[in-house]
Amino acid sequence: MKNSLLLSCVFSFVFVWSSFGQTFDGYALYNLQNQNKTTISKAFVDMYFDMVEIKKRQLETSIQGISNIKQITKLYTRANTELIKYSKEYFTETAGGTNKRGMMKWNEYIYKNLRIDNLELFQVEFKY
Repeated sequence: MKNSLLLSCVFSFVFVWSSFGQTFDGYALYNLQNQNKTTISKAFVDMYFDMVEIKKRQLETSIQGISNIKQITKLYTRANTELIKYSKEYFTETAGGTNKRGMMKWNEYIYKNLRIDNLELFQVEFKY
């Protein structure tokens, strides 16, 4: 049990940062924030990290009680692949925070899982 908790913490940290580097286009985000320092860009970034938090929690739940490192590694690899897929969908569907329908869809997904409404939190108003 103690080993599973430690492994959960380690994998959670690696999970977030490895997926971040594989899916997050820092240049595009830099341009978005510099061109449009709005609540939309802030919500867009926060929503991404909330999505990662959802996947991290799912991974933690799936490895809880498992002490076999090979099994944990397999679950981690599967979860990381899924996170990368979800991240790409998120970036495409939200168009970097500029697609209202995509932002609303992902905000709803986050709300269902974390009870966080980023569009309300950042008082996002779409003007298009």
